[in-house]
Formats: sequence, structure tokens, C-alpha cells
Amino acid sequence: MKKFTYLAVTLLVMAGAVSCKKNADVKEPTPQPTGVMRHVTVSAAGQGTAKTSVISGGTLIWSNDDHLSIVPTAGGFDAVALDIKDGAGTSSGTFEGDIDSGIKDDTQLYGWAGGNWAYDSGAFTVNMPTTQTYAGDGLAENAYPSIGTGTISGGITLSNPFGVLCLIVKGETTDAVKSITLTSAAKNLAGEFTVNPSSTPVTVTEGSSKTITLNCTTAVALATDGVNFRIVIPAASYADKDLTVKVTKSDDTSFNVTLGATTVTASNVTKVEVEDVPATTGEAEVKAEAGVPGNKVKWVQLWKDGPKFAEFNVGATTATGESSYGGYYTWGSSYKNGNNITWKDDHNTGSGSLTGDTDTATKLWGSNWRMPSDAEFKALWENCTVAWKSASESGHGVAGRVYTGKTEGYTGNSVFFPAAGYCHNGKVNNAGSNGVYWSSTPNGSNAFFLHFLSSNQSVDYHGRYYGQSVRAVFSTY
Repeated sequence: MKKFTYLAVTLLVMAGAVSCKKNADVKEPTPQPTGVMRHVTVSAAGQGTAKTSVISGGTLIWSNDDHLSIVPTAGGFDAVALDIKDGAGTSSGTFEGDIDSGIKDDTQLYGWAGGNWAYDSGAFTVNMPTTQTYAGDGLAENAYPSIGTGTISGGITLSNPFGVLCLIVKGETTDAVKSITLTSAAKNLAGEFTVNPSSTPVTVTEGSSKTITLNCTTAVALATDGVNFRIVIPAASYADKDLTVKVTKSDDTSFNVTLGATTVTASNVTKVEVEDVPATTGEAEVKAEAGVPGNKVKWVQLWKDGPKFAEFNVGATTATGESSYGGYYTWGSSYKNGNNITWKDDHNTGSGSLTGDTDTATKLWGSNWRMPSDAEFKALWENCTVAWKSASESGHGVAGRVYTGKTEGYTGNSVFFPAAGYCHNGKVNNAGSNGVYWSSTPNGSNAFFLHFLSSNQSVDYHGRYYGQSVRAVFSTY
């Protein structure tokens, strides 16, 4: 078995491609090697588009370093590689080289270009790489093979059993892509394929890997309108959720996108947009001793890049009923004040904002949680629609305010802040009518807090010794 390796290829249909048709009663003689060489020129084109490492206007074209290999279908000769003569930069090329004179101009030939091929007595295999290398506007080397039949005089008509999946990855300009991994749940995407060059169109079977990785030698910066990443895969119809894309960034973070039904056509480029869309809802662990059932709390994000507010208050175990009020904490304290609990005024007296060592949410729920800043509270009504709900209207059994995202992608997200009132000297005041929530931001010897009634809301400041609600946000310091 002899193996020939070249760059990948695709071409346009060549009108008038010729094949020799023999009388059915006459057997075509097998060409015999003569040892005498002659120089030939062979034209090559294909179905749709075919080989290249260059893409012009979306069409794949021949390159200056392309080759065409030919071998008689009747066997008896080694394959010969011809160099490109004309046609670089177009979809139809001519190739030249020396062949044994026993191969006549009307001899039926197999021809192929690009890829890691193996040929033995009419049997073809192609080894498609499981790792392709990003090539800008081109394709990975040895990743786009074509094969077909024809004659020296009539030319070779090539077909490509593979297509190009162009992933348009959108992201921030500060992000860069290190690699993209494409995985199929049902089909083999790479590895060794068996090729039938006599079928129309050419087909491949088998394959040995359901995963292909496109590596970027140097991380490729993203753009908000997208950057093209091209991966060669078998032409096929891929079912909904069959293909999964994993994009790994230069900082080793990654995101996954599952594609819908996708049809990749032989010798053509199929474009699919892929975007990193962070989850706007989720849940996160809290300290086991916090008493939260399951030790997890749901969080909700209400606008892009906004804080991820916990579903209920610190000190609570549910978002429903008066138990959703949670604890009442002096500023920076982890001591829960409230009815039937002895008052303890141990507020933080530091000059800076609360941090992991002094933040009530962090101390009680763990390092994944913190208190919001005053700016984040002010942004609540700037980025949300706000509605006061009575106990009968809220769906939570207590009165309070509902904040609902108002920008695209967040309009289905909302969070309820109960009007839990506040605590002073061991007594809870104004529960059901006032919401008073500490921020992590100081103001001199005082501290800022979110305050709302049924008719208005504001971010104010006063003494740190009041016991007030704390609503955590999912974050890390």
C-alpha cells in the first residue's frame, strides 16, 4: 500500500468532463508499464467547490502548492503525483508531470487531491485528522480531500465527501480563543474513513473518532460581530443536539453550545453562529452550618454584568412566608437579631467597605457570596421594572417589591425582596411595610442601605447599629 499526503481540495463542476465508454462485449485491456515516461497535462475540477487553503468570496479554490494524484482504475501502475500548472486562485486547475507511456490518454483513471490518502488495488482510505490547525481564512492542512474519476484527455471530475462547518464565534474583544472542540453524539467526525470513489457522489463510511479539535497556534482574538473558525467534517445531516461545540479561551475558561439540526453539504461551507451566553439563573453552595436546605441557594441575574441576587435573604431557608424575612444584622455582624433574640450591637467600625472577613453574607454563607454595594442597589431600579406587591399579590405570602429585568435576555428574570422591616434593641419594626437592606458600602461612621415602601424607594445611610436584612449576591472576592 502506498500513501500520498497533500493539501486539502475542492472545485467547481467542470462542464463537459469526459469518461470513456466501451462496448459491453469488449473488455478494456489492462495498461502495462513500459518504463518509458511521457509528459502530460490533466485538467481537474469538481462538484460544488473543492480543494484549497484559500477562500475567496466563500469559494474554495486551488492553491499554488496543490497536487493531483492519478492511477489507472485497472491497476498495474503506481500512483503518480502531478504538480499544479495553471488555475491557482480559481476553482478549475491543470496539472502536469511525467507518467509511464503505458497509461494512454483514454485510460480510465482515479484521481485525488489533498488529505492523507492510502490506495491499494482500487481500495481507498483517507485519514482525517482528529486535530486540525486554525488557518485564518483557509483550512487546516490535509483536512479537505477530493476524489473522482476521468481520463487524461477528458480531465478528472472530483467529488468531496466532506464539507466545512464554519463556526462564527462571537465574544468580547478582550477574549481570545485557544481551541474549539466539536463532538458528535451519533456520528464519526474524524479518523480513518473507507472511500467509495465510484459512487455518485463519492461516499465515505466508518471513521473512528466522534471528536475533532481545532487548535489555534496563537490565540485568536474575538469580536462582537464574530470571528470565523472552519472545521472540516463529513457531509451529513446532523440531528438537533447531536453536535456540541466547546470553545476554550486563552485564560483556560470555556463555554459549551449545543447546535440545532445542522446540514453540512459536500464541498460547501455551512455557517453557524456560536456565542458565549452566560447563564442568568443558577444556584450555588452555601456553608453547611447556614441551615439552608440542600446547602444550595438559587440566584438570579437581572441585567447584563449585574449582580446575581440570591432568591431569599440571609438567615432565611425559604422565599415564602414570614420565614423569608431572614435575620436582622447590624452592619458587618454575623449575629442574628430579631424577636425573642437578645440584642447584640457588634457592628463593624472599620473605615472601608466590607470584605470577606467582615461581610455578613460571606461569613454566614461562604466565600461564594457577598453583600451588594450601594451602586448595585441603585442599579436595581435603573435596570429593572419595579412593582410593590401586597401579601396576597406577591405569591410569597408577605408584602414586598418585585424587581424584574427589563433588557433583552433578562425580561423573564425577577427577584422578590420582602418588606421585612428592621430591628432595634431586640424589637422588629415596620415588617410588612418597609424593606431595609444593608449594602457593603460605608459612609463615614454610617453605612448605605436600600430602603423601600409601597410608594417609593431610595438608597440612604444611617447608623450601623440597626438590625437590617441582608440579601447576598453570588460572587467571589
